[in-house]
Amino acid sequence: MSKHFTADAAAPSLAAQGVLPSAARSDVLLVIMAAAVVPLYLSMFRFGGGGVLVRLADLLALALIIGTFWTQPAIGRAFQRPHCLMLMALVLGVLIQGMLMNRVKVSLKEAIQLAFVLVVVTTVGWHAERDPTRFLKWFIGVGVVAMLHTVAIHIAGGNYVRYKLAGDARYIFGVVSAVLLLAWRQAGWRGACGWLFLMSLPPLVASMERKGLLGVILIALGLALAGLLRSFRVSAWIALLLAVLLGLAMFSLEHDALIDALALAEKNNYFVDQSEALWDSNTHRTALLLNGVDIVQKQPWFGSGADSLREQMGVYFSDSRLSNSTHNFFLDNLIKYGLLGGGLFFAAIFTGLRRAMRLSDSPLEAGLFSVYMLFAVFFISDGQAVTVMALLPTFIGLAFNRRPTADAQASCRASAAFSSPVSLSPSGALQ
Repeated sequence: MSKHFTADAAAPSLAAQGVLPSAARSDVLLVIMAAAVVPLYLSMFRFGGGGVLVRLADLLALALIIGTFWTQPAIGRAFQRPHCLMLMALVLGVLIQGMLMNRVKVSLKEAIQLAFVLVVVTTVGWHAERDPTRFLKWFIGVGVVAMLHTVAIHIAGGNYVRYKLAGDARYIFGVVSAVLLLAWRQAGWRGACGWLFLMSLPPLVASMERKGLLGVILIALGLALAGLLRSFRVSAWIALLLAVLLGLAMFSLEHDALIDALALAEKNNYFVDQSEALWDSNTHRTALLLNGVDIVQKQPWFGSGADSLREQMGVYFSDSRLSNSTHNFFLDNLIKYGLLGGGLFFAAIFTGLRRAMRLSDSPLEAGLFSVYMLFAVFFISDGQAVTVMALLPTFIGLAFNRRPTADAQASCRASAAFSSPVSLSPSGALQ
């Protein structure tokens, strides 16, 4: 029999096999673009001028959004999910907050950025759910390229360790190593991902990115624990819970500053030696965490407004070089949006995570990677790329699936009218 089918003719048989129906070749390109977006956000493929930073990821994401909405109108369903509606409500809340606090300009800018991230992550998750195997392969491939690009830039500049010039691109090392370690468990991936994982470790160590190192160790121990418990017929969910507890224990290894901050808080001492904080990062971070908690306590419900972190920190420091964010994504958002806005944001993350875990056919891998991402952003300052990282758990579980979900198959049938004849392999995969 010929391997060439139309989308409509192939759809029923492929859906019965649990494989995506046929789609236009443009759909394959969109999946590849979606897989590349997140690694590129954590890369040094960016350029700036006139005070404006342009990321290659932003341009690719914009093209992905336009292409997806043009060819796959059924994506509108994805924005009706509870976690998306929560984030839309947060965007509206940021705008209202800006008007009430007379911070319209900065609030409008932050609301647009947050809305863009919402659309990007939802679109990327849509494609991860439709074609998880292809998505994961390209996610890894682009991630490896981004990682090597960052290493090459630093080596060319004579920096062989601690890639400080990378900024948020440093986080790609931990993300790639973690995904490779988890993908190694997938059938048919053992050889390639095993070797790639081992090759990713030297750059990860050289980057001296503690969150990445500890996160990968967390995942490795979680997998070992799951294997041990599986022999006693214990559910993988229990293993995941133990991995979370392990992550909380490792938290104290990463963030000594929090321990110091709690000790100072008991004494109601919200000021530190600024001359010491300029050269001792632990003292500085202790002060930032302590001050951040104090700011939240002063404005608990509605926060201090968009883009207000440096302004609020300036109250505690006479030296403007010390007025930074708290290096804690969740605390940064509580300062800006208060318990109402921050709670809505965190609820969206965990609601999306719950859906992804419910639909995942690889719950252990999906759960461990989500734990890793939430562990990582706990120690990173707020920003666009970090917001993308924080929202990854809302769909990353579906990227580890071995086949598309029922929702994805239904969406493909809904978009079949926009598809053209393509060539399918005997397994039904797009070529």
